[in-house]
Amino acid sequence: MDESFIEGIGQQASHAYKRTGELRYLRGEYEREYGHEKTATDRLAMRLFEQPYVTARTVANMLNVTQQTACNPLTELEESGVLEKTTGRERYREHKAVDIYLSR
Repeated sequence: MDESFIEGIGQQASHAYKRTGELRYLRGEYEREYGHEKTATDRLAMRLFEQPYVTARTVANMLNVTQQTACNPLTELEESGVLEKTTGRERYREHKAVDIYLSR
């Protein structure tokens, strides 16, 4: 096998290990902040690790609420910096979990 190929695999493994540690730490932070899951915002924040890219429709399905109700936790998490809009549209807005993507 080519030595550079093996080095590449080693680098990928090291990156994956580091990323896993960062995500575990972030998950712990979210559990302290939102882990009690008393509100729709808390429940959504904890589910972002499973689905870090969401729309009002996906949130409504995740939390078993109406699409209108799903907009509230989206807005709250956007205002707190957890979510960021990925589209400039007013309707059918898409959001991503900023910290989850940044830890890449």
